[in-house]
Amino acid sequence: MTLSMPELHPTPVEGCEICGEQAVLRSAAFKRGDHSAVSDANVRIRNHQHHRNTR
Repeated sequence: MTLSMPELHPTPVEGCEICGEQAVLRSAAFKRGDHSAVSDANVRIRNHQHHRNTR
């Protein structure tokens, strides 16, 4: 079995308020060097309902 790494920065779904908000938070966290908050936002975007429906 081969496992791949998850994409580092999931793409927010266009037009989704929740995804967009998380992308803004992720960008701000990245700029201030808060890698934990970047990771948290990535997880929220990746696990958001839109992404679960497209897998």
